[in-house]
Amino acid sequence: MAVTVKSVQVDLFWGPNCQMDADEAIYGEIKETLEKLRQLSEVDELFTTLIQCYWEFESERNKLRNFLHMFGAKEKQIETFRDMNIKLMSALTWSRCFFDIGSTYFRDQGFPKRHALKNNNFSFLLIEHIRNKSQHNMLPIHSVNYSSDPRKSPQEQNAPEYSFSKERIAHLPIQNNNSYEKTDRDQILARAEAEFDISSHLYAYIQTIRIEFIKFRKEMAEYRTTSCKRLRDILGSFYELNHDGVIILEDEESGSDLLLSKYEIEELEKAQKDLSMYLEYAMKFSPSA
Repeated sequence: MAVTVKSVQVDLFWGPNCQMDADEAIYGEIKETLEKLRQLSEVDELFTTLIQCYWEFESERNKLRNFLHMFGAKEKQIETFRDMNIKLMSALTWSRCFFDIGSTYFRDQGFPKRHALKNNNFSFLLIEHIRNKSQHNMLPIHSVNYSSDPRKSPQEQNAPEYSFSKERIAHLPIQNNNSYEKTDRDQILARAEAEFDISSHLYAYIQTIRIEFIKFRKEMAEYRTTSCKRLRDILGSFYELNHDGVIILEDEESGSDLLLSKYEIEELEKAQKDLSMYLEYAMKFSPSA
């Protein structure tokens, strides 16, 4: 395979002489490294979106609670039911995307495995079961309840409580007689509670993902650092063409181009630090009861 390295300005100012040949192994190394680093950035973005969806759910929940605290408008039950389902379904959908795409890219690099996280973690098991059933059998939130606890103030009794019903879960069919799904359902039905508070279990679910994702990113941190350094070194080795921090590697056999830019390398490297801080503070405070 013939590989030609050119400055991005070759066609504008420098002419056809401002280029050189490169080892095809370099082309393959750059392509593979950039792909892996971009995949790391992609799962970072998926996680960030998941967290944002979670906080949108909590924000909507608190907004509705505050409204009903102030006005006691129980006739808005249908609207709150619909709004909360929209927010929750968004979070559950992004969770599935995060796990599916991440495990596809990094199956053998320690990416969190959804099924393993259910062990000894009821909140994770419950939310995953609800996520699965909401794709096939039901709306995740099917009713809005109000407290009748006499120990609570009238305002607290007017506040909506969103929960999953164990009775409803019991009556949903098992898809294709799936043994794993049946085992999960049996664990849910074995619990003493008749209703499962959504907010507390969703918070525990997101926290579990966050903690496991931090572990994964720490394991990949050295790879990200050394890979970015290696790309910078390769870019520097073509200093004659590296007039503005960018070179083009052209595979003459396939006609495809590969762009290596110091600006992208810097952004890929910066992402490790930026999200590390976000991961530290994103779930620092638990949602209000």
